[in-house]
Amino acid sequence: MIRFVSRSRFAVVLSVLAFALTFAAGAAGVPTPITLPTTDGSLLAKAAPDECFNGIGVNYPPGPPCAAGKPKVNQAYVWGLAKTGNDLWFGTMANTQCLVEGGYLGVTTPSVNASAVCEFGQSQLVRLGLPPTIPANALPPAIGDFRPPHIYVYNLGTQTLTEKTVPVPVQAALNTTLGLRAAGTLNDVVLLAGPGLTAGLNMFAFRASTGAFLGYANFPAYTNIRKFVVVGGVLYAGVGRKPTSPAIPGEKTGRVLRWTGSVAAPLTFDEVGVIDSMASEITDHEGRLFVTSWPDTELAATSGKQAGLYMSPTIPVGGFVAPATDWTKVWTASDYERDPVTAATYGGGALASFGGYLYWGTMHVPYMAALAHFNVYASEAPTDTQGQATWLLNSNRAISIFRGRNFATVPALDVVYGYPTMPAYVKTGPAPGAWTSLPNGMSPPLRGGPGFDNPFNNYTWTMALYDNRLWVGTMDWSWLAADSIGSMLPGGIPGIVVPGATTLGADLWYFPSANSPALPESINGVGNPSSYGIRNMVSGPDLYLGMANPMNLLTDPAAGPLGGWELIKLTAKPKNTPAGNNVTVPLDGGASIDFCHVQTAGYTLSKAVPLDGLPAGAPALGNVVIHEVLAVGSTADWRTGCPTGNLAQMSVSIPGLPDNAVMYELYWDPATGRHGWRIITSGHSGNTLRGTLDAQFAGVIVIVSFRTIPALSDWMQLALIAALALSGAAMLARRRRRAA
Repeated sequence: MIRFVSRSRFAVVLSVLAFALTFAAGAAGVPTPITLPTTDGSLLAKAAPDECFNGIGVNYPPGPPCAAGKPKVNQAYVWGLAKTGNDLWFGTMANTQCLVEGGYLGVTTPSVNASAVCEFGQSQLVRLGLPPTIPANALPPAIGDFRPPHIYVYNLGTQTLTEKTVPVPVQAALNTTLGLRAAGTLNDVVLLAGPGLTAGLNMFAFRASTGAFLGYANFPAYTNIRKFVVVGGVLYAGVGRKPTSPAIPGEKTGRVLRWTGSVAAPLTFDEVGVIDSMASEITDHEGRLFVTSWPDTELAATSGKQAGLYMSPTIPVGGFVAPATDWTKVWTASDYERDPVTAATYGGGALASFGGYLYWGTMHVPYMAALAHFNVYASEAPTDTQGQATWLLNSNRAISIFRGRNFATVPALDVVYGYPTMPAYVKTGPAPGAWTSLPNGMSPPLRGGPGFDNPFNNYTWTMALYDNRLWVGTMDWSWLAADSIGSMLPGGIPGIVVPGATTLGADLWYFPSANSPALPESINGVGNPSSYGIRNMVSGPDLYLGMANPMNLLTDPAAGPLGGWELIKLTAKPKNTPAGNNVTVPLDGGASIDFCHVQTAGYTLSKAVPLDGLPAGAPALGNVVIHEVLAVGSTADWRTGCPTGNLAQMSVSIPGLPDNAVMYELYWDPATGRHGWRIITSGHSGNTLRGTLDAQFAGVIVIVSFRTIPALSDWMQLALIAALALSGAAMLARRRRRAA
């Protein structure tokens, strides 16, 4: 089994920082409650099995229900999501992981495991086609697991899910759309768009108020689309544009479109912005539009078109109009990434304006950077398993999160979460290069390590503003790693360890303010650890999540997590922390916290973490006795407005607490680029211990006493973290037993 060693001690205490178990009370149903720390969650709708699988290369038996074979759920992603009135409109994509393996990684050998099957060239749709739209043997093996997307509307008032159909003459277009990747709405029109199987971009329009189909168009000049956004009453989208033939060196192939349509003519656009390569995500900040980009090719180093961040001119009154103008590139991947080949494989992720800053993140297709290195340095690439593992690990990147402001004058850019140092393959001449650790090209991370300290967070997939917080949804590919990656290198990868089960599933984090580190709302797929991504988020008046889950064979509710897309609603819990000075909040278990100043009201909570697997009572590790481990977090903005180092006082009461007990906090030190523990005890009276929290507090408090030694040594820190990780694994095991 492949196992990845975290670059940070903090990664293995992710289960502690989740504050509370994220758990869906039922696998399916509309709606189903989900337990979360600071929000009340509901599973609104979920993909149902739509096919029967009876073996690779075997024609699909009738069903479901399946008299032969087992149920299979093909529809994997809520790929595009938009809200209008009381309706959530979304389009899907099927078997996405198979299409990524075939299209990006060149893997076309059929495979099956407990979670998923990819048939590639042996799929029935390849062998027999999809009459009358797709002839037999017309689909290439790389996309043999393609299935046509679906269009749905979920009404929040009636709690009903309705599938939308298109007229028969348009059905062929829907049947040859890879998936509906973007959804947008304005002026009573809903648009859903995605790449066609053969050429161009397919787009479908509906009337929001009635649900009536309005029209379809193919845009042959465009290759892809990711996001719509409304700014100043104008609907914009970023797209990729097909290069001219023959290709023009340095041609710019990214465009920003302005929708110029209406109910009467819903599918008209003007080009208003030009960037180097495909526009990815789009938002507004400081009176301008900003877009992230994806490189045109696998090796953008050869074209110079690395992923980047682009800024428009000032948005004019009434919005941008044609003709399109070139936009300014204000950041590129190589500004940060020190390995030029790895930099060429970065993708630009989600972005949002929050607290006076523009936040944006990166995206990394697993193995792409390793394959790029094997391609560029083919003559010196290792052939042994250990050497290949070294190249894979050194080129692998988890997401990084950045922020910036004052882009039009003197930009101030920060690394918020990222690599203090990173491996780079350094060449100094014709001889083979060597992997060397180099500092990132920007600055030390302000808040934490890459991937929110989880090495499997590989996509900054979506961002949204809700409840005065910036929310970030990721793709976390640990479920894939635990399931099947060991088969991709002969004999596995020696010496590499798979993370604990508590890290499985997409992560949902939030920033309470620009002054705060991000805090985890869920690190296990928002109640379903097989959901590896939060593909979309829209807000108002609640927060709505569109999940990504291509585990197409997970269809038995009695066996555990279920595959297929999910639609989830989150509602912020009532605030218990008002704005003001000297705010005291009672917490569970006799604890309380006194904030010196609360800038913005929020919800504060504390959860005790049971140390399962250790001796009963106060567990001992060597000479240290652990009395309490608390995860503490608040959606309030409390980290400003008071003297540094005296922002809050945490009080914890524990029966029989020894006189020599002390309180430690977990903190992040930007100067060293690592987490650490330090004593924060400010008072001790009877069974009550108090400690002072500062702006570097990272969410975990540990109360210990000592038998003979007065400090928490490095080995003790590692033992404590191991205990916390075991605790999280034990909690997950209990949850699975309850579910079974």
